[in-house]
Amino acid sequence: MVHLKKLLPVIFILSSSIHLFSQKIIEGTNAQNLINGAKFIRYANNREAPDFILLNKSTDLQFTNAMPWLQEVLGMKENESLVLDRVENDKIGMTHYMYQHQIDGVPIENSEYRLHTLNNKVISLNGEFYKNINISTAPGINKETAIHAATTYFGAETYRWENPNEEKFLQYRTND
Repeated sequence: MVHLKKLLPVIFILSSSIHLFSQKIIEGTNAQNLINGAKFIRYANNREAPDFILLNKSTDLQFTNAMPWLQEVLGMKENESLVLDRVENDKIGMTHYMYQHQIDGVPIENSEYRLHTLNNKVISLNGEFYKNINISTAPGINKETAIHAATTYFGAETYRWENPNEEKFLQYRTND
């Protein structure tokens, strides 16, 4: 009888191999021909947008010019945007900009992209970007119906926004 401990390395290797084969990797001249300035491109899980781009060292893509370039690379439509979510600086001097993908101002769950820079020069980019999303961003109900449904559901006697002092505090906390 084969012991489970002996099978674990085999299972791990097989599962890793399956993950590797679900990726498409493009390097060198082929990468450059596909995306201007790219040295290495990886597409994961049959996605249309790359999940990782490494730029050539000779590529001089400054952070200030990166967004139009990235929008073209991702094939973004007019009603799509990448909205800066946060910025992080690491110990080796790189700055990482994280962007949330939005359509008509509505965030797309799990669709985000990150730019990694050194001295304001873009070095690499990665993320999950979902293309060709066709959704309606128009609200399905009006404000009054939504408030009525929420207040009926919770059934409180009073709500914070009904108290002028609490309303003022809520506006302060939410920058509204």
